[in-house]
Amino acid sequence: MDVTYDILPDDVYLDKVNNGSTYTVLLREELGATGAAMMAAACIGAHESVATCADRWLAPSLGPATAPDSTPPEVYRRLYPIYRTIRATTPPASSALCGARRKGA
Repeated sequence: MDVTYDILPDDVYLDKVNNGSTYTVLLREELGATGAAMMAAACIGAHESVATCADRWLAPSLGPATAPDSTPPEVYRRLYPIYRTIRATTPPASSALCGARRKGA
């Protein structure tokens, strides 16, 4: 299964396939927690930036370069509009939640 397609529109995805692009998979568990820890490490000055922290923490966990599937399953075509809705509505919802918490909710 090619999860790359899950976040790219058809034209961008197929352009990458046709141009020989590859992707890599991180073989590390708990990637969300790792990302939060990298941001914290950069904020407290333990690393110069999130990018330099990622080079150190994630590079050893990269899997092999993989070419995208040139014929993505139909399920991705059905899921993409749902992903776009989630992507568009999450930032405003998160901002509203933070605002409510600041007001004591």
